[in-house]
Amino acid sequence: MTINYQSSVTPAEPWRRWLAAAIDAFLLFVAHVFLWLVSVVALPMWDGKHTFLEVFGAVLGLGYLAAFWRLRGATLGQEVMGIHVVRYDGEPLTWGDALRRLAGYVLAALPLHAGFLSIFWDNYRRGWHDFIARTLVVRRQPTERVLPLPPPAAPPPPLVEAPAPPLAWHRWLLAALIYVGIALWFTYPLVRRFSTHCAGDGADAFHFLWSLWHAHEALIKGRESLLTTDMLFFPSRVDLLYYSACWAYAVPAAFALKWLTLTQTYNLLFLFSLTASALAAFGLARWLGGDFAGSLLAGALFGFSPYVLSHGSAGHLELVAVEFIALFALLCYRAMTRSTEERHGVRSLLLWSLGAGIMLSLVGYGAWYYLVAAVLMSVCLFVGIALQKRRSDAPVRPSAALLLIYLVAALCLAPLLMPMIKERSDRRYMDMPLSVASVYSVDLATAAFSNPLHPLWGKWVRQHALRGEVSEPVAGLSLLALALSIVAVRKLHRRVLPWALTGGVFWILACGPSLRVAHRELTLPAWLALLGGGAPGNGLGSPFRAELSVQLAQHLTGLPAGLWQTHISFPMPFLGLRRWFPPVRPVRSPARFIVVTLLCVAVLAAHGLRLARQAAQKRWGRGGEIAVVIAAFGVVFFEYLPVPYPTMSTRVSRFYDELAREPRCVVVDVPVEDGRIYNYCQTIHGKPLFFGFHSRVPPHALTFRDGNLLLMSLSPQGGYALRRSLRAERLAGSKTLAELRLQFMPSLRELRAIGGKYIILHKRLLQPSALRCADRLLGDALSLPVRWDDREIRVYQMSGTAPRER
Repeated sequence: MTINYQSSVTPAEPWRRWLAAAIDAFLLFVAHVFLWLVSVVALPMWDGKHTFLEVFGAVLGLGYLAAFWRLRGATLGQEVMGIHVVRYDGEPLTWGDALRRLAGYVLAALPLHAGFLSIFWDNYRRGWHDFIARTLVVRRQPTERVLPLPPPAAPPPPLVEAPAPPLAWHRWLLAALIYVGIALWFTYPLVRRFSTHCAGDGADAFHFLWSLWHAHEALIKGRESLLTTDMLFFPSRVDLLYYSACWAYAVPAAFALKWLTLTQTYNLLFLFSLTASALAAFGLARWLGGDFAGSLLAGALFGFSPYVLSHGSAGHLELVAVEFIALFALLCYRAMTRSTEERHGVRSLLLWSLGAGIMLSLVGYGAWYYLVAAVLMSVCLFVGIALQKRRSDAPVRPSAALLLIYLVAALCLAPLLMPMIKERSDRRYMDMPLSVASVYSVDLATAAFSNPLHPLWGKWVRQHALRGEVSEPVAGLSLLALALSIVAVRKLHRRVLPWALTGGVFWILACGPSLRVAHRELTLPAWLALLGGGAPGNGLGSPFRAELSVQLAQHLTGLPAGLWQTHISFPMPFLGLRRWFPPVRPVRSPARFIVVTLLCVAVLAAHGLRLARQAAQKRWGRGGEIAVVIAAFGVVFFEYLPVPYPTMSTRVSRFYDELAREPRCVVVDVPVEDGRIYNYCQTIHGKPLFFGFHSRVPPHALTFRDGNLLLMSLSPQGGYALRRSLRAERLAGSKTLAELRLQFMPSLRELRAIGGKYIILHKRLLQPSALRCADRLLGDALSLPVRWDDREIRVYQMSGTAPRER
């Protein structure tokens, strides 16, 4: 039916649209139940039926909506409620309109259905999907109320505030000096222990020190390949594609190691990253219209947040390097909002896109976790800009800019990206289970009160709020920054829409697969899920998980309580992102997505502080303005304070210095497990290890260890010296030493044959009973001589030759 908008028509009320969605959800849910019952009866032994039902559920929901919008102008639920969908000009939808509306429907459902809430306050009851497809949902029967065509709007404000005049070089220098001072203050006493301790007390710092040393060995000395090595799991050669190494830092650090020690280089990179991150956020906020004070606060909020400093204390150098994200956000946003009709507009668009693509590749070379976050951030900014300019005729080309950015980044990342995609094809060890992702997610109750390094409440936060986790679940959102962000959104809602939208989406993604409050997982009644028209009915809700329909079908047909007393975990968009965006599947810690929220909050807080200063100056004069600025910085510094910052000594046993002077041989470190310190010790002695540390251990790397009885007996998996059947105190009573020697000698000969020379027992990593078992096995049964013994290690020597060079 064609509608003449000069006649009387009425937009559909929100409650009608909500009930129509619930009816559609219930109809599709019934279809899922029927299909599940058919599959159980007809294909009881087919392993792929659940996957088929998931895919079919998503296709069924998407096809149902698009087909009915195009062919009938309304779904069955909308027909029952007497409403239908039309374009702005009153014509029925084309297939292109239906597909655009469907894409907008998906985007509106991602942030917990927040995209549908605008139907409550918009004059024409439009949601995000209506804005994108330029459609309206109206009553079928006209009433006395007249709905005219949307009148031409007044010239809208610019997409972004006019960039502030460029700062003089001395202002940039002043900001850099302030951030350097804050970095030295917040990391005290690191400056006093610069050469003997590394920043943080987490063991992960050891394998980042190894990555710096490995880059030096590969690029300067030419002894190794940069992306493969046989030094960690000898004789197996493993890829370092998913090794948690910040290659964007490791490569320049390889040259710095010619003049600095490994510890000094690491600390210098850490302090540089803190300063550079703050300065990058300062530049972003300044370009978006912030004043000097607000931009300075934005840099401090982002560069010295508890999230960054907590990961620094854990030794996660690649997660501290967040300056690349801030610079990419600046370049990407400027490329997407650049006009192509102004003078040199096309050339300017190409240059900004080229710069953004190169910066995106640096994000990937810094941390592949952040590469996934940066790509999703660019999509959110694109959607925010599209919503921001919906009434504007400004000739911007955000889609062209985004495609150019991805193309340039793909070309720059090809040496790393292509092998990573090939390596990820083995899903047995790459994809992280949801149970792990649930643990490393942001808890809403502690999102804004999670500074585990604070001198006053840090211990309480670590013990109660974070349950022992020092870095992963930390959000680090400042309460003052959130308050200033709310002020900015209320006063400048359209100007800051892309940043508010992006920050909110990433906060939701950081919550992980399910919603948790105070360490309790929230559940959702099944009937409420159906009433909301969400995932259990059509696969189009926040989690995009059609298999929830299968779970509900099982409850409905197998439990007397049925649908009304069935509860499911409150699903979050991370589930849908994990299903439909494969690069997210190896993500172990969704909480790391909060870094984008921190950047957006910093940008919004800069605008909020500017508004607060203006209000204070109007009411109390210059003195009030200065007081507001001082109070804002004081509150933020008090919230973020981490002094004294933890540090860790990098001194080890003097035996490794002597080992470094010996010919090439292979070393066994006990316990044979993921010991980060083994990698660091290798940076001193330079000898291959039978078992080192890798962030994502490839399955083939464990083949040699699992096939050698001696190595397995010295590992927790094998039980130190077969501890399940033997105890050190009862060793002679169960088996004679000769029998043990006969049992383990073939494994010992195998180690000797490929160059094994030393077995190093790390006393601090071994339980006393395990240490006694290892001593009895190596010293008494195998008669290996002790080469070195001190408080830290005991070294047994195997007679061996140098391994073959490969």
